[in-house]
Amino acid sequence: MTPKSFLALATATLVAVLLAMVTSSTSNTGNVIADRGESFVSGLAEKANNITSITTVTSDGTTTVTKKGNAFVDASGFPIKDETARQLVTSLALLSIEERKTDVADRHADLELAAPDAKSGAGQRVTLKDSSDRVVADVIAGRREFTVGGTRGGQYVRNASDTQAYLVRGTVNVPSGRSAWFDTSLTSVENAKVLKVTAMAEDKPVFEVSRNGDKLDLTTVPEKRKTDPAKMTRLARLVAPLSFADVRKAKADSKPEGPVLTIEAKDGVKITLTALNKAKGDDNWFRVEAVSSDNASEDLVKKLTEKAKGFEFQLSSRDAELFWWTPNDLTTEAGS
Repeated sequence: MTPKSFLALATATLVAVLLAMVTSSTSNTGNVIADRGESFVSGLAEKANNITSITTVTSDGTTTVTKKGNAFVDASGFPIKDETARQLVTSLALLSIEERKTDVADRHADLELAAPDAKSGAGQRVTLKDSSDRVVADVIAGRREFTVGGTRGGQYVRNASDTQAYLVRGTVNVPSGRSAWFDTSLTSVENAKVLKVTAMAEDKPVFEVSRNGDKLDLTTVPEKRKTDPAKMTRLARLVAPLSFADVRKAKADSKPEGPVLTIEAKDGVKITLTALNKAKGDDNWFRVEAVSSDNASEDLVKKLTEKAKGFEFQLSSRDAELFWWTPNDLTTEAGS
């Protein structure tokens, strides 16, 4: 082969390689964005009104809500906020594909698209079912991506049964924790209306706090100590509002053994909160009851009773610790 022939062949080969590279690049780019603009969960918008079951699996655990009448309820039977279910389903329906990403399962953790029980890179799984118990959507939502999607932003997602990952416009509105599903306020009594707070443990009085003018005071103050105003405020704020962190169906065979706080307020309102467990801890559950001795408060008591009857509630750790306070906890040294 002459040098000229070799040069011609080399030139032709180089051109062929470059053309192949360009063609391959164009083909790959086309594959990546071939689905751009398409709905990630096809047909969900049309099926949204027929969704009867929503299940989320996150690091906080598994939550399933089902439709009862025109509303969704938790497994305990306690109603969830209508907008929570609506926003979650709507956010899934609005997801539109921006581009395909990896289909290699080992790389899912990098996009936080691994299974929810994975040790690292776990995603959040959302499963929607219709009235025939058919799966309408089963999606794992991963890391947020703020380079697409405008004000809504974007997110990495995949179908739970598929390894193919996508970058989509929009984000999945998965409730952040159990309390985010509910209207967690059971009732609310203004601080200034609280007249008395009493604590009992094992049927014995622990302390009594009563209103003295515009403030609350410990009725019996330990020697060489004085009432701590900040602690009085915290006691009053327990019901302003009375909120919970989680809810479950009351167990018929469970017998409350823990401390009891009774809050008496103006207009004859009396709210009693009973801890189920004797020992203090992070998993303390409570029962709530209310009575009224005045017509002015009957509506408040009726609404609270309707919400709380048949359920047990978990309070925040900050609120729960009040049940185990002693007179020393409610006071400071007299000289301080």
